[in-house]
Amino acid sequence: PSELVDEKTGIRVGFSDRQSLVTGMRQAIANVIHFPEQLDRLGAAAQANAQQKFTWDAKARQVVAVYDAVVNGTPNLNDLDFQ
Repeated sequence: PSELVDEKTGIRVGFSDRQSLVTGMRQAIANVIHFPEQLDRLGAAAQANAQQKFTWDAKARQVVAVYDAVVNGTPNLNDLDFQ
């Protein structure tokens, strides 16, 4: 999902229909073939992102942050930063 991938952690392919998806995937694959070194950078960033946000410890920290915000009357939970 696009919420999990950004330009630093993966390759996003936008699309509005089947043809635009095919074209976007073709371009993404061509870029990887021409610039394979980008995979090391993307992979390292994706791994660091996953360890920071998606481990059980990270999820526990996020739940505690939401709980603390609710208890303290934080008006907008969207302002929480889970990084």
